[in-house]
Amino acid sequence: MSPVAKRRGRGHTGRAVAVAVVGVVVALGTAFLVANLASRGDVQVRLGDDRFDAGRVENLARIIDEDGQPILFPDPANFSRSIYVDHQGGDPTTGWIALSAFVPDRPECTLTFDPEVDLFTIDDAQPASCDRDTTFPRSGAGLRVYATEVVDDRLTIDLQDPANAPD
Repeated sequence: MSPVAKRRGRGHTGRAVAVAVVGVVVALGTAFLVANLASRGDVQVRLGDDRFDAGRVENLARIIDEDGQPILFPDPANFSRSIYVDHQGGDPTTGWIALSAFVPDRPECTLTFDPEVDLFTIDDAQPASCDRDTTFPRSGAGLRVYATEVVDDRLTIDLQDPANAPD
């Protein structure tokens, strides 16, 4: 004989079905609301941080000085905000610049740095639509430049808005 008596009437199955139905209705309502708001343009999806901690300024300055070229930081999320970080001068707390690694308004045309000519160029591996004669100076003139800040001996780059996007 069983120590627990059987219940009569509507069992747990009815309750489980009711809870599942309510869950589905809530999920569909939430999805509809999000889709409706997104279609109006009132919602901005923000994945990841807009401030990038590039590392300790002493280490970055030493690497740039030893290699003779800026450091490329590929965007690990979606490769849409890869940047070059460069340093000029002897003081590691000043002289920082962060540049877009793409030709402005042509994200399919990525840039490489050629230390022999001290220019950002487009290499032969890029799509045929990219003009191979396009170059940019190391200073970043003509490229999107992002604001940099040194806080507690660490370089922080604001990727949200370029400091001087080309017109």
